[in-house]
Amino acid sequence: MERSPFDDIQIRSSVVKLRPATFDDSNDLLVWRNDPHTRAMSRDHDLVAPDDHKRWFTKALHDKGRVILLAEHEGRKIGVARFDQTETGWETGINLNPAERGKGLGGALLTMAVERFTIDHPDQILTAVIRPDNSVSRAIFEACGFRFVDRRDEHDHFVRLFLNQE
Repeated sequence: MERSPFDDIQIRSSVVKLRPATFDDSNDLLVWRNDPHTRAMSRDHDLVAPDDHKRWFTKALHDKGRVILLAEHEGRKIGVARFDQTETGWETGINLNPAERGKGLGGALLTMAVERFTIDHPDQILTAVIRPDNSVSRAIFEACGFRFVDRRDEHDHFVRLFLNQE
């Protein structure tokens, strides 16, 4: 039987589950976003104020041009994947819960999120913008089929095409 992108992924005898983010996830995402390592690897290095995040997240959950998926592993929230619609397709990115980094979960999160996203949004171009010094993210995205395109604005740009896959 063929595996569905909605199926859970088995990781070391346990399961990573993916679900749409809800408002109950807001505080966790803010904490992860304001983590020093996350800020260092982001385009915007500033701390995000709780009220600003709450306004952004409330709007984001209802924005048809944005998809936010949360991953859980062994009952813990391990990370988030985001897809933002652009003029040419969708830009994606992931952020792991700082407590879950270094456990090999980023690749599972990105793989599941991309598979799930492409069911609802077939025939799309996905892009990712990654800092050149973020070798871990670069490796995760390349393992998921993204390819380096160019360097602009001090960031490396990657692309993955999903066109006519039938």
